[in-house]
Amino acid sequence: MNWHVNPTSSAKIIASLLHFFPEKWSGSSNVSSKASARASIYELARYLTELSVCVSSIALNCKASEVAYASILCAIDALKDEIYIPDKLQMEFENKVTAATRLTPNTVKDVRASLQDLCPSMFSGDDNNVSTLSRSTAIKEISPTQENESDHGKISPVCVMNQCGNQAISRKRVR
Repeated sequence: MNWHVNPTSSAKIIASLLHFFPEKWSGSSNVSSKASARASIYELARYLTELSVCVSSIALNCKASEVAYASILCAIDALKDEIYIPDKLQMEFENKVTAATRLTPNTVKDVRASLQDLCPSMFSGDDNNVSTLSRSTAIKEISPTQENESDHGKISPVCVMNQCGNQAISRKRVR
């Protein structure tokens, strides 16, 4: 897709491309497993697109649709031990994406390689459970009482007042 003004994000494209996944999920008749497989692929692909912003060769030279498709293919590769996707199903998905967007796994080969270089352990099988990405503490997990008990809510990643102590307060401007 050639967007020049207000380009669409890779995350939106991932959601659109995942609609091309066939509804026939052979080997599993459980609807929730289909949904959770799709959700796992989406979450990991979205994570990879967020990381791709840190690589200038991807961020500046690749279209959002290329990054999105490469991220989906990388996510499928990374989750292959946890989610069984028959080759026929994956080929059907790739053919539908190619028909709709003219993107093929070969056209995004370099983007895939760059994404795999970002998280090599994710693709080598060293990570025990790729589908459950570890996250830092969420704001919802911090109770208001915890915040009030520790430094009266003065905790901030940019707050340096507590580091300097009273030295910062006692300094005067010199003219």
